[in-house]
Amino acid sequence: MLSRVADALYWMGRYLERSENITRLLLVTEDFSSETQGLAEQVAHSAWKDLLAIFPSAQVAPPASAFAPMSQPYLVGFFLDGANQYSVIYSLRRARENAPSVREALTVEVFLALNETYRAWRPTPGGAWPTRPRCATRSARPTRDSSPSAAPSSTPSPAMRAGCS
Repeated sequence: MLSRVADALYWMGRYLERSENITRLLLVTEDFSSETQGLAEQVAHSAWKDLLAIFPSAQVAPPASAFAPMSQPYLVGFFLDGANQYSVIYSLRRARENAPSVREALTVEVFLALNETYRAWRPTPGGAWPTRPRCATRSARPTRDSSPSAAPSSTPSPAMRAGCS
């Protein structure tokens, strides 16, 4: 294996691992904050402040509305802010940037999963973020075995398994 391939695979894996770990940390912090918010709002705020202490260079925008949930600016900042080096979308983008250079070392499933995950969470052309992950649409390509009388495949595609139709 070439050193550039090993390097790209290492960093691709590292960025994917970082996105998973940040997601888990956000889930735990959001659960704790939601549970304690009704009892002690100061404790709920301190949970999010602790998250900023872990990631000192992360910037969180002020809430969009006075009625927005307390966790909204933190979740948007750590999931969708492409400029925040600790955000999930930043890590997914960096992993995706490494993938094409080592495509020959990746399985098709890994390459497609990475690409579809990134595309589901990237901003739309107008700059708005999706309200739910978009389903990957692929054009149907005829194969040698396809004929009008052929029965449809009983194996669902990854998009169908994800609830997309």
